Amino acid sequence: MWLFLFSGAEGTPREGDAAFGERAARIGHANVLRVLDHGRWQDTPFVATEPADAFTLAGVLEGLRSTGAWAALDDVRHAFDALCQGVAAGHRDRTSGSPEHGMLSPRSVLLGGHHEPGRPLGAQEVKVMDFGLARWLGLRCPMPEGVADARAPEQRADPSALSPVGDVFALGALLATMLAPHEAGLAGRVWADLAQRGDAAMRSFLGGLRRDVPHGVWDEVARALSAAPTAR
Repeated sequence: MWLFLFSGAEGTPREGDAAFGERAARIGHANVLRVLDHGRWQDTPFVATEPADAFTLAGVLEGLRSTGAWAALDDVRHAFDALCQGVAAGHRDRTSGSPEHGMLSPRSVLLGGHHEPGRPLGAQEVKVMDFGLARWLGLRCPMPEGVADARAPEQRADPSALSPVGDVFALGALLATMLAPHEAGLAGRVWADLAQRGDAAMRSFLGGLRRDVPHGVWDEVARALSAAPTAR
């Protein structure tokens, strides 16, 4: 079992604790880290999850950057498809009225299971963690230090503006980073700032990241990274 304590979350409404735990339990998807228990211990919010023999996507991308290696396109597609399935499972759970993730980043994706040497994105297991924590922790959750900010423009302007299309924006940023960790994954990058330059500028930027990626893939990534939520 993994235990997460959120000592910086003082003041979080107690009624949010039960809402988060109940919703996380309902998702029950193979690509979402399962929550076993939740609540408060000495007034500190905690979440207990299933154990996972895994490493974060952030660690994998840092390894690729340090060696100058590229992930195989098939491996990126495998990991990204599984990531999308996990996020989609949360989006389908509308009973709580807030089906978004809101905190997607390389540190909220786990890769585990067997994979061939040098192909970590080909791992058998891909799980999304932190589902629903943005709202549970009172919407005061910045991106972790050293991680490119994948929040949509509307979410950066108003942290309470969480929505499924905001997650689509973050997924676009994650896919670009997985495809080109050396350029797209620079720590400190703010994807919303790039989006504000316009769709054409975003498409031009993406197209220069990695030449072996099909043009149609970059077209879809650019659409996900549009500044306009209705265009995603």
